[in-house]
Amino acid sequence: MKKFLCLCIILMTAASVQAQSTAPEWTVDVGSMVMQANFMEQTDAGILVVCTPNKTIGINPKTKKMAWETTEIRDIKQEEYKPIAGTQYFMVEFQKLTSLKKNKTVAIFDSYTGKIVYNSREEDIKVRNTRIMPEMKGLLLEAEKDGKYLVAFLDFMSSQVLWTKELGEVKKGGFGIGALVRAVKSQIETIFKVAPVVDDNGNLVMASKDNVYCVNGKTGAALWQKEFKDNITDFIFTTDKKELFVVYDDRMDKVEVATGKLAYEKPLRLDGKVNGLLPYNEEYILMHSDGFNILNNAGQFRWKKDASVGNISYVWPVADGFIAVEQEEDKGKIFKVSAEGKKLWDEKLSDAIYTVEPIGNGVLYITAKKANILNYEKGKDVWPKDIKIKGKPAFGADIAKKTVYVFSNKTLSAFNMNDGTYKVVAEDLKLKEYDDDKETAKVEARAEGIFIQTNQSVALVKEDGTVLYNKYFTEAGLSKGMRNLLGALGTAASIAGTATSVAGAMKPQDWQVKNVRQDPKTNATVIEVTSRQMETGAAITGGGDALYTFAQDRYFATKSAKNTVYILSRWDEGTGIVVVDKATGNEIKRIVFNDKTPQYVVDETDYKVYVIVGGKELRAYDLKK
Repeated sequence: MKKFLCLCIILMTAASVQAQSTAPEWTVDVGSMVMQANFMEQTDAGILVVCTPNKTIGINPKTKKMAWETTEIRDIKQEEYKPIAGTQYFMVEFQKLTSLKKNKTVAIFDSYTGKIVYNSREEDIKVRNTRIMPEMKGLLLEAEKDGKYLVAFLDFMSSQVLWTKELGEVKKGGFGIGALVRAVKSQIETIFKVAPVVDDNGNLVMASKDNVYCVNGKTGAALWQKEFKDNITDFIFTTDKKELFVVYDDRMDKVEVATGKLAYEKPLRLDGKVNGLLPYNEEYILMHSDGFNILNNAGQFRWKKDASVGNISYVWPVADGFIAVEQEEDKGKIFKVSAEGKKLWDEKLSDAIYTVEPIGNGVLYITAKKANILNYEKGKDVWPKDIKIKGKPAFGADIAKKTVYVFSNKTLSAFNMNDGTYKVVAEDLKLKEYDDDKETAKVEARAEGIFIQTNQSVALVKEDGTVLYNKYFTEAGLSKGMRNLLGALGTAASIAGTATSVAGAMKPQDWQVKNVRQDPKTNATVIEVTSRQMETGAAITGGGDALYTFAQDRYFATKSAKNTVYILSRWDEGTGIVVVDKATGNEIKRIVFNDKTPQYVVDETDYKVYVIVGGKELRAYDLKK
């Protein structure tokens, strides 16, 4: 009898703990049985945006209440919602059924207040792109109207569009090679062939067709405009930002940024189409469609004849010369060039290049199918056999050890960037129901070992190949929240991640910091990185500038490595989130939603999960307690 009683107490206690662990902290009604929520997203200001068939709602998790609601936009599809990363803003782009205009309506909201800061509803305007300009603390809106390009500036401080400028007639066509080398893939809808840049005085420089414009960043007032003889394919600041190299056709000129005056008596004539410039000591490496050369500030080339080694997209200085790479969509070539500009050797690569990186004993390259190192002397393979790569490889870097890890075809490998050695850490590492042709894993170097995550599995492997754990969590089925949890990891993300991982394992030189890693200030979707410590739970005070800073802090906090991971799974008691400790693989907590297709958001900054159950009730759960 006592044993039975003890067992009952234990079962009741366990049930109580489970029930307590899955009880929401707070709830808010966001829909009804008739008007169920379409989707939920979270902006980088922490505000939860819920769209229903008849309105859009903003929920502030700090106050645990509805902050605002609007009927200005309603029944929006999830693919029509576009967060503006690192800000409190989001954009919706949709086609009204009653509208006779062919262009979609675009509205930009301040998620903290619910205020519409931009609305194209009254104009026949097509917004092509939004571009964060951190130095100006604002956003450029790139648009077309009546066959002409328009640029408008949205100021984060006042949440107002301060100015609009017309940039000539719309011209259809592709991007120049140089622009593509420096462009962010997600910006293919931009109206610019080259990303606009901002000088140290806050003036905005941009180009359209054969004209370069310089305007005051805050007022839009024209400072100068310079017309060239052909369409501009690239322009690049000098390292001091006082002059601007302008490239058009096979010519290049230099302009004084302050005045718009030409610095050269006549433009430089080049042997090919320019692909870009790289700062190199007090000079520049000029890359073009037939090779590269070294250019000084006076407009003089180091070599009388360019190093004619192909359509060069990148160059690395090494001890006794240069390494250059020619990269096409499905093949490429690596060159070694002497300090005098003479080709010493080349190596053809017959598949897509993920990354090339000069290291201590040669040039490491990783393609879609193989990896090896070419020695500097003759360009011969250092490793007797190529490292085979299959599927979509996943990459991770241990910066302290200068080691890059690759997980491909059930094999975890390690590349040492100091001495160029390679080793297989673990073979036949099977992650249940993982297919690297359909999904890309995440790899993270930790103190305890190498952590690997897929949609439904987690594993931790020590440097000696010991598998500390390999756990699978039952597939819960597709949900509207899946991409919020794991993100969209495709081929493009894998390629970008490879370059970042390898670069992160190296100690960059000054010239690399200034250009190779791409200054965030010249990118459309990257915000200026800050190293200050962030108090993610701090209260927001003040106006737009403080809110923008807070949104940036939250944005970067979500990008940092955490000690836990969250996986959507299914158990006998229902569907929900399991919180897993990366170091041990132990379950810290289960949160059961009791909804087969939950709409949810995991907030890794504040350690919360928000879920809409039954399409009408928003529940907030704590991931730590």
